[in-house]
Amino acid sequence: MTETTVVLILVIVTALGFDFTNGFHDTANAMATSIIGTVAGYLCFAVVLFGVALGITFIVASGFGKAISFEHVYPTIVDK
Repeated sequence: MTETTVVLILVIVTALGFDFTNGFHDTANAMATSIIGTVAGYLCFAVVLFGVALGITFIVASGFGKAISFEHVYPTIVDK
């Protein structure tokens, strides 16, 4: 085998390896797209929305919201 043949075989094997691994990435993208548009996507959104609401509730109910308010920045617009 000549040097050119060896290089050609290495290029072909590398291209096939890249094509094989790229197929995994394409499959992952297709699955993620189909999952986001279904009920699982809505459930994930609901969980995130619930977490945000729970965080806001904690800040308001615990009095921590008053500590992080803008009272020290704009004292004229904040009622005491």
